[in-house]
Amino acid sequence: MKQPILYSLLTGLLLLSGCATTDKPAATEKPAVIDKPAPAEKPTTKKSSDQQKQRWLSWHQGWVGTPHRLGGNSRRGIDCSAYVQRGYRKLYGIELPRTTRAQRKRGKAIGYNRLQAGDLVFFRPDTYPNHVGIYLGDGTFIHVSSKKGVVRSSLEKGYWRRHFRQGRRIQ
Repeated sequence: MKQPILYSLLTGLLLLSGCATTDKPAATEKPAVIDKPAPAEKPTTKKSSDQQKQRWLSWHQGWVGTPHRLGGNSRRGIDCSAYVQRGYRKLYGIELPRTTRAQRKRGKAIGYNRLQAGDLVFFRPDTYPNHVGIYLGDGTFIHVSSKKGVVRSSLEKGYWRRHFRQGRRIQ
């Protein structure tokens, strides 16, 4: 009876020792690759954010009062994606796609608390399948309202805050 117990103990010790690890890799082993964290984004200074906001506001003034027109692309009537597309072309020389759906795939996703002036803001309101505007900072954005045309609105509370889906930073 003693022999099976001794045999079981020795087998158990051998199994446990096989699971042991050392701190040093064997000479033939490569050290494990450790993923480095992504570099932190360069913070935008208050001054550059204010400059971006002023550029967008100046451009926006030329469009205030333009009515909403689905598929429109002129001062006689414009929709949200055309408004964003024209703004990015004029201020940055960047060609964005024509539709909100395609614009939503561009750039880098940005959380609500990291939005900066010039970022795109996307919504999923009850009256639109999708909607896009341009964030200005200070909780406001510019866009084309279906009822009021080209306007500046608050993103901090109410309707637009409830329907906010994502921000995107175009590089």
